[in-house]
Amino acid sequence: MTLPPAPPSPPPDDPAEHDLPTANVRGRRLLSPIWAIPIVAVLIAAFLGWTTLASRGPEITIVFASADGLVAGQTKVKHKSVDIGTVTGISLTPDLRAVRVRVVRARVAAMTRRCPCPIR
Repeated sequence: MTLPPAPPSPPPDDPAEHDLPTANVRGRRLLSPIWAIPIVAVLIAAFLGWTTLASRGPEITIVFASADGLVAGQTKVKHKSVDIGTVTGISLTPDLRAVRVRVVRARVAAMTRRCPCPIR
Protein backbone atom coordinates (compact mmCIF):
# COMPACT_ATOMS: atom_id res chain seq x y z
CA MET A 1 0.00 0.00 0.00
CA THR A 2 1.40 3.33 -0.98
CA LEU A 3 0.54 6.75 0.37
CA PRO A 4 -0.78 9.40 -1.97
CA PRO A 5 1.72 12.07 -2.82
CA ALA A 6 1.78 15.18 -0.59
CA PRO A 7 0.31 18.34 -2.09
CA PRO A 8 2.92 20.65 -3.47
CA SER A 9 3.98 23.40 -1.05
CA PRO A 10 3.85 26.98 -2.34
CA PRO A 11 7.14 28.44 -3.28
CA PRO A 12 8.75 30.53 -0.51
CA ASP A 13 8.56 33.70 -2.58
CA ASP A 14 4.77 33.54 -2.94
CA PRO A 15 3.36 37.12 -2.68
CA ALA A 16 0.00 35.83 -1.34
CA GLU A 17 1.73 34.78 1.88
CA HIS A 18 2.87 38.36 2.61
CA ASP A 19 -0.59 39.93 2.12
CA LEU A 20 -2.17 38.40 5.29
CA PRO A 21 -3.47 40.92 7.86
CA THR A 22 -1.84 41.05 11.29
CA ALA A 23 -3.87 41.00 14.50
CA ASN A 24 -3.61 43.85 16.98
CA VAL A 25 -3.82 42.48 20.54
CA ARG A 26 -4.85 44.92 23.27
CA GLY A 27 -4.71 44.28 27.00
CA ARG A 28 -8.07 43.90 28.78
CA ARG A 29 -9.29 46.30 31.43
CA LEU A 30 -9.31 45.02 34.98
CA LEU A 31 -13.03 45.75 35.49
CA SER A 32 -15.74 46.71 33.09
CA PRO A 33 -17.67 49.91 33.92
CA ILE A 34 -20.88 47.85 34.19
CA TRP A 35 -19.54 46.34 37.45
CA ALA A 36 -20.07 49.73 39.13
CA ILE A 37 -23.82 49.01 39.41
CA PRO A 38 -23.59 45.84 41.55
CA ILE A 39 -20.75 47.30 43.61
CA VAL A 40 -22.85 50.38 44.44
CA ALA A 41 -25.84 48.12 45.22
CA VAL A 42 -23.76 46.07 47.68
CA LEU A 43 -22.47 49.25 49.35
CA ILE A 44 -26.02 50.59 49.75
CA ALA A 45 -27.22 47.26 51.19
CA ALA A 46 -24.31 47.19 53.65
CA PHE A 47 -25.05 50.76 54.74
CA LEU A 48 -28.76 50.02 55.28
CA GLY A 49 -27.95 46.85 57.21
CA TRP A 50 -25.47 48.67 59.42
CA THR A 51 -27.87 51.51 60.22
CA THR A 52 -30.64 49.02 61.05
CA LEU A 53 -28.42 47.08 63.43
CA ALA A 54 -26.97 50.24 64.97
CA SER A 55 -30.43 51.69 65.64
CA ARG A 56 -31.55 48.68 67.66
CA GLY A 57 -31.22 48.77 71.41
CA PRO A 58 -30.22 45.89 73.66
CA GLU A 59 -32.38 42.76 73.94
CA ILE A 60 -33.79 41.96 77.37
CA THR A 61 -35.72 38.95 78.66
CA ILE A 62 -38.72 39.27 80.98
CA VAL A 63 -40.54 36.36 82.66
CA PHE A 64 -44.31 36.61 83.11
CA ALA A 65 -46.86 34.23 84.61
CA SER A 66 -48.91 34.32 81.38
CA ALA A 67 -48.65 35.80 77.90
CA ASP A 68 -52.23 37.01 77.57
CA GLY A 69 -52.42 39.77 74.96
CA LEU A 70 -48.75 39.53 73.89
CA VAL A 71 -47.99 39.16 70.18
CA ALA A 72 -44.42 38.88 68.93
CA GLY A 73 -43.51 41.73 66.61
CA GLN A 74 -46.63 43.79 67.45
CA THR A 75 -46.88 44.32 71.21
CA LYS A 76 -45.20 47.48 72.47
CA VAL A 77 -43.70 47.62 75.96
CA LYS A 78 -44.46 50.93 77.68
CA HIS A 79 -43.45 52.51 80.95
CA LYS A 80 -45.38 55.62 82.05
CA SER A 81 -46.83 55.97 78.52
CA VAL A 82 -43.35 55.96 76.95
CA ASP A 83 -42.56 53.30 74.36
CA ILE A 84 -39.62 51.28 75.73
CA GLY A 85 -39.42 48.48 73.18
CA THR A 86 -41.15 45.78 71.17
CA VAL A 87 -41.80 42.11 71.97
CA THR A 88 -39.71 40.01 69.56
CA GLY A 89 -40.32 36.51 70.87
CA ILE A 90 -42.39 34.50 73.32
CA SER A 91 -41.41 31.08 74.68
CA LEU A 92 -42.13 28.86 77.65
CA THR A 93 -39.67 28.38 80.48
CA PRO A 94 -38.18 24.88 80.83
CA ASP A 95 -40.49 24.04 83.78
CA LEU A 96 -43.57 25.14 81.72
CA ARG A 97 -44.87 27.35 84.55
CA ALA A 98 -44.07 30.78 83.11
CA VAL A 99 -43.53 32.61 79.85
CA ARG A 100 -40.21 34.08 78.73
CA VAL A 101 -40.64 37.25 76.63
CA ARG A 102 -37.79 38.73 74.58
CA VAL A 103 -37.98 42.51 74.12
CA VAL A 104 -35.76 44.68 71.96
CA ARG A 105 -35.49 48.05 73.62
CA ALA A 106 -35.73 51.19 71.58
CA ARG A 107 -32.41 52.96 71.06
CA VAL A 108 -33.72 56.14 72.75
CA ALA A 109 -34.79 54.16 75.82
CA ALA A 110 -31.38 52.52 76.00
CA MET A 111 -29.63 55.90 75.86
CA THR A 112 -31.73 57.52 78.59
CA ARG A 113 -30.82 54.73 80.99
CA ARG A 114 -27.16 55.86 81.04
CA CYS A 115 -27.93 59.42 82.11
CA PRO A 116 -27.34 59.66 85.91
CA CYS A 117 -28.86 63.13 86.14
CA PRO A 118 -32.48 63.52 87.33
CA ILE A 119 -34.98 64.75 84.75
CA ARG A 120 -36.85 67.88 85.85
